Amino acid sequence: MTDFIREVVATMLFVVAIVALYILFSAGFNLIFCLLIPISFVSAYFIWPKRESREKGSTALDILEAIVLFPVECFIWISRLLYRLLGFLVIDKDGSDLD
Repeated sequence: MTDFIREVVATMLFVVAIVALYILFSAGFNLIFCLLIPISFVSAYFIWPKRESREKGSTALDILEAIVLFPVECFIWISRLLYRLLGFLVIDKDGSDLD
């Protein structure tokens, strides 16, 4: 039951972020929406229950999970890619990289 509540809350936060994103681009710049969008996406990402705790076999839930988690996972993927690219550019004199 608690997984269901977490899924509903995460989905609602995702919808709030999408609506705020639409309002931000259609009505013009607003600082409240600029702060609301990443907070909602990140909150939905962390509230969504982990795959191990859920029961198996729900295709609709797997699709909804992919949609809700996509914005944050895309940001994580891009930031890791930039870290690797910058790691190749920043090399110390002894040949080691950023690590």
